[in-house]
Amino acid sequence: MIAPDELKADTAYYAQNVEGLSSQVRESEAALRYQQRQTVDQIRQAESTLASTEAQVDAAAADLESARLTNQRTRGAVAARRRLAAGDSTRRARR
Repeated sequence: MIAPDELKADTAYYAQNVEGLSSQVRESEAALRYQQRQTVDQIRQAESTLASTEAQVDAAAADLESARLTNQRTRGAVAARRRLAAGDSTRRARR
């Protein structure tokens, strides 16, 4: 049989252990909530960066298409001027 004083001491010891472990659990829960908030913030920032990068890619593609069309028009204009110049040369040679 266990002595009353020993039972009282054991009960106090285990109550303190429960209190200490409960405190550790609360601290761990708070740390987990903080990490979760950080993770959510990092995900939002990554999504924002992704959206910005996708917009930059779209803008670059539009710039590329614009440059391609400008190049195509310029080449066409140069070719037309050359044909006109060649026609003028041919007309002058005939005279």
